[in-house]
Amino acid sequence: MTTNSERVIRYEDLFSALVLPISKFRRLKEGEYQPITAVGTGFTFGERTLVTCWHCVRDSLKDDEVYAVAARSQGTDQQNYDSVFELSDLERDANGSDLAIARIGFCVPMTLNLASDPAAWGEDVIACGYPMPLNTVDVQTQEPLINMNSSLFRGYVTRIREGDFPGQPTTRLYELDMPAPPGMSGSPVFRAESLEVVGVIVSEQGYEVPDTSRQMVFAYAHHLWVLEAARGAATDKLPLNEYLKRARK
Repeated sequence: MTTNSERVIRYEDLFSALVLPISKFRRLKEGEYQPITAVGTGFTFGERTLVTCWHCVRDSLKDDEVYAVAARSQGTDQQNYDSVFELSDLERDANGSDLAIARIGFCVPMTLNLASDPAAWGEDVIACGYPMPLNTVDVQTQEPLINMNSSLFRGYVTRIREGDFPGQPTTRLYELDMPAPPGMSGSPVFRAESLEVVGVIVSEQGYEVPDTSRQMVFAYAHHLWVLEAARGAATDKLPLNEYLKRARK
């Protein structure tokens, strides 16, 4: 019989292996990197592909700079990372959404799955990602900090809408009753009580409640249909859902 504590540990291990913080690094020499700044969250389905938001990784890089994920060995409980994996074949979704797909130089035995159906209006969902650290610089080394402790947010779908974002076409979004602080962009959204990915966190928006000092905060996430259609060099130009089916045969 599996206890609740064993179930929590298993989910935490899974998320720490498949949901990773993305940062901009300076490549010092082969295998050595210096962090520059955290940019967001990304996640892998286990087949050496990584999904994130394009606005997290759209800035031009200098010759010695790379976008990469920071990872730590499984079973460790630490703030520091021990491995850095560069993102290669990094491209914006060819459909023009604010998603990006890349290849990463590792795979893990655990996998995530795309949901067969989108999250419905009123359905409970969770999102796992890496909010920006409160202290952005290590007081001793003065190097930028990378948050290696993921956060889990839970809410529900308040509405499904079409949204316009600067520089991209209209896209289908979930509005979620949960926060999405800086750093959560690119985080996977799961159907609650399962590991089925139904979307990707893209932004947060707050609303002032008239005649009160209250503010309502909502997260926005790319709909499953946008995610499963995303494609680029890292998916061999195939839609993500078709690429994952082929990779798992």
